[in-house]
Amino acid sequence: MVLPSPEQPPRSLPVPAPGRAAAEAFVITHLAHLVDRRAAANQPLSSTRFRGGQRAADEALARFRVDGYHHGMDVAYPQRDRAGSALSPWIRNGLLPLGRLWDHVADGPAADVAAFRWSLFRLERARLRYAAGAASPTALRPAGPVEPARSPESGAPGLAAGWDRQMACVDVALDELADDGWLPAPPRRWLAQLCEGGSDGDLFRHLLDGARAVTPPAWTAARAGIPVSRWQVERHAPGLCASCDLVTACPVDHELPTLVASSGGRSGPAGPPDTTAPPGPSPDAPGSAFDDGPLPPLAADALGPDTPTARAGSAPEAVWLTAESMGDADPGLVAHPDLPALFVFDEPLLARLRLAPRRLVFLVEHLSDLAARRPVEVWLGSPVRVLADRAVAVTFTPVPGWHRRQARISPVVVHPWPWLGRHLGAPGTARRTANAIDVMKTGGSQFPHRRPIDEREPSATESSTGRNIGALV
Repeated sequence: MVLPSPEQPPRSLPVPAPGRAAAEAFVITHLAHLVDRRAAANQPLSSTRFRGGQRAADEALARFRVDGYHHGMDVAYPQRDRAGSALSPWIRNGLLPLGRLWDHVADGPAADVAAFRWSLFRLERARLRYAAGAASPTALRPAGPVEPARSPESGAPGLAAGWDRQMACVDVALDELADDGWLPAPPRRWLAQLCEGGSDGDLFRHLLDGARAVTPPAWTAARAGIPVSRWQVERHAPGLCASCDLVTACPVDHELPTLVASSGGRSGPAGPPDTTAPPGPSPDAPGSAFDDGPLPPLAADALGPDTPTARAGSAPEAVWLTAESMGDADPGLVAHPDLPALFVFDEPLLARLRLAPRRLVFLVEHLSDLAARRPVEVWLGSPVRVLADRAVAVTFTPVPGWHRRQARISPVVVHPWPWLGRHLGAPGTARRTANAIDVMKTGGSQFPHRRPIDEREPSATESSTGRNIGALV
């Protein structure tokens, strides 16, 4: 029996130097014992495409134009034809708040703006559902440090065996994931459905935007959804199948199962969606694998305070940053511009997650960029032990782990989480966001931005992780 390693005492780490090479060296020197060893041995240590830091996030947002988003958000390959923003890695760590993205596209074409903003609402809804604790405990269970052996015929370097690389749709997706740490929606669905014996951890470890609010539930929904078929691949990646070694023996070139429409009970063979027909069953429909119907009641503390809450007679000496909120717009950083930012690499948690090195390099790049504008402290260990005797301010974070830790740390100031609903001027609290999402599902007039008249929900032949959540804007 292997006994868990005893928890190490907290260690103060040097402030990382700027640059990709310096961030990689920092991870090798201080965090190598916490990463997925197979990924470290077989993949680039950092993303070849995405750089961390607020400046990189700002530059990526400045380059993004929403034009064409409505009809091109589901294009996977060729990459030049994609219309998605690919901003999710910076959204994941709070460098690009949803409200800022909402404003950024305001002057774009109406249909594209509405489709993009719908995607933002879906991300907000995923966060709300996670905050409510409604996701499956199994889906949210951390990926353990188990490292499956690689098969010579299937699988991918640093990823669990189980994917057939003879399939072009799998091969190109695994290569992009290994190089960039990111994928658009359709390849995520292909990998989830075509993996034999894998788990959500196989993607969660490697995706820069991997988040408990989205990645494991999306994997579960894809595995439980309609099987991927060749026409879906050809729809999202025109020409890819023609280059496949299995072009004449495709294992997913089959008729999709007969589907029963939720409205009227009509049935028949499923084929490519008819965009002139009424929308098919929505992933928001009650009982769907991802959204599972209306949001459950939210606990009083699930959304955090509406205004900063402070402990009487105490003043903060630092701003505690979490991985959910590391950008310049973090409410705690904004409210306390003269205080140092303090980030703790949670050693016990990282030892369980065994993330790919690129994810830690991405965080290190955030910190080195921030250090150019204000003092930064970096620690390794348990956040509770590091902050036990520190008076800190922090931004409320709607994840279970933060609730457990802050209860023991007792921050002297807690700032509100930047819910999209608050940014939109919703009266009261972010609870209004949940209400707006429930209303817009039924076409109600209270949806704060009109959806385009030709907007189509994913049909029953598409996985419920498609179009919006899976696209990750």
